Amino acid sequence: MGQSSLGQSNPTYQLLAADGARYVLRKKPPGCLPSKAAHAIEGEYRILDVLRQYSDVSVPRVYCLCEDSRVLQTPFYVMEFLDGRIFLDSSMATVSPHHRTALCVSSHSARVWF
Repeated sequence: MGQSSLGQSNPTYQLLAADGARYVLRKKPPGCLPSKAAHAIEGEYRILDVLRQYSDVSVPRVYCLCEDSRVLQTPFYVMEFLDGRIFLDSSMATVSPHHRTALCVSSHSARVWF
């Protein structure tokens, strides 16, 4: 298990199973949180689950949500690992205009579903 530096506000870990399968674990940060909404991983889990089941939006499969803080000190969920591109620079300056447009259209189509 290794912590990813790419998670935004919730600690994100990549898990490697004995059979070589990779998973992602996301959990709330430890300690007293100033905002429940800012770290609502339970909501993340439910949204991903609904999108996967009832839409064409491409999201990872979620496997389990654990709300028992005794397990890992904070609630967490596990989802499948998907290979893909990660854009650390939101301007996407290194992406061609054609691909930038396609990425924006894809992102907006996911938002329109709601």
